Amino acid sequence: MAVERAKYEGIDKHDRLKNPDDHFYNNLEAYAMFKCAYYQCYNCKEPYFGGLNDCENDALRAADTNIKDLICGKCVAEINGNAGITKCEKHGTKYIDFKCRYCCSVALFFCGGKTHYCDSCHNDAIAKRLKNKDCHGKDCPLGVKHPPAGSEFALGCGLCRSQKFIKQ
Repeated sequence: MAVERAKYEGIDKHDRLKNPDDHFYNNLEAYAMFKCAYYQCYNCKEPYFGGLNDCENDALRAADTNIKDLICGKCVAEINGNAGITKCEKHGTKYIDFKCRYCCSVALFFCGGKTHYCDSCHNDAIAKRLKNKDCHGKDCPLGVKHPPAGSEFALGCGLCRSQKFIKQ
C-alpha cells in the first residue's frame, strides 16, 4: 500500500532514493513507509493512508487523537451518508479525494487520521487561526454541489481525475 501511495504522491521520484550515500538509496518501500502515515480504522479495522509524515504541528498528529477518531475514507464516507463520489469503479476507495473540511479546495492533507485540509487551511490550523470559509455556490471552484464547510465530502477518484487531465 505504501509503495503504491508513494507513486501516486510522487514520493518515488525523491532525490533521497537516488543518492548512494542516503539510507533510503534504491529502497522505495522503506522510504514510502517513512514518508506515509498509515492508521488502523477504528470502524472496519483495515489500514488506511492518513497523510504524509511532514506535519509539524503536534496537535494534528495521531498521538494526540482519540483512537475513535481514526476512521478511513471509506468509513468516513459511509458515516456521512456516502456524501459525494465515494467509490471508483476502477480503483475502489483507495484514491478518493476529499474536499477540504474548511473551504472549497481539494484536500491535500489528511491529518490525525480524521481531518482533510487544503494547503492554506492546513497552514491556518498550524497557526491556530483556522476558520470555516463560506462557499460561493455556483461559482465554487470545485464545480460540484457540496455541504457547507465543517463537513467531510468525497470528490471522487483523484487518480482517474489525474489520468483524465493528462490525456487532455
